[in-house]
Formats: sequence, C-alpha cells, structure tokens
Amino acid sequence: MIRWLEPSPEAMGKLGRKIIEMNSAHGPVLLAAIVGGDCPVFDTATRKALATFFDESESVLEASWTVLLGHTLRQSMFRSIFAGINLLMGRRAQNDTLGSIDAMLDAFTDKGAPVEGLVDSLEQAQVLVPEQD
Repeated sequence: MIRWLEPSPEAMGKLGRKIIEMNSAHGPVLLAAIVGGDCPVFDTATRKALATFFDESESVLEASWTVLLGHTLRQSMFRSIFAGINLLMGRRAQNDTLGSIDAMLDAFTDKGAPVEGLVDSLEQAQVLVPEQD
C-alpha cells in the first residue's frame, strides 16, 4: 500500500525495486496506490515511467489498484491517465481504478487478504489522513 504524494519517474523506479524485493521475500504482491485530491497530475515522464513499471512488474503483481479519492477534475484526469495506460498495456498488468477506501477493502477481501485493522494501521502510518480523504 502506498500513498502518492509527489509522483516522479524516480519514485516509480523505487517502487519497482521495492515490489521485486517484496516478491522475492513473500511471493506475489497486492498493490494499492492511494491518490488523494492533493496529488499533482503525472507529467509525461512519470506516465512513461508508470507504464514501464507495470510492464516490468506484471510477473510479480498478483493484482494492483489505484484508489482515487475525491471527485475533482484532477481525479478525472487521473482516471484518464490510468485508463490510457491500461489500454497501452493491453491485457497485461491490469490496474483497476477504485473510488474509495471501502472499495479497496472489498478488493483486498476478494483476494483473501486480511483487512481487519488495516484502515487504523494506514491512518497511524499517515497513508490515510481522514480529514483529507
């Protein structure tokens, strides 16, 4: 689980390395990237890095979701970005877009991942900030 605060090609590279590391230690990875209304829209270089990330990570990701919090124009732009990347990648490395934390919890539950206490844990780690989300 990550919270996108400042997307960049460098951040995508770090995330890719971490996903591979986690896969080596634990097996296939479930990834949820939480994007709040304050996250800047990805520039062209970051969008390309994101597509590369999905291409390189498809074999180690069991599933991935982008959780877009809020219903602003910015979030609509993010939906378009992820839809475009999914089209570009074809059926490989599918990343589903979700609109709420509840939808993310349902998706994790559907994959058999434990979710009890997850929201509290994410709030303590400041991945979720209730007054901002």
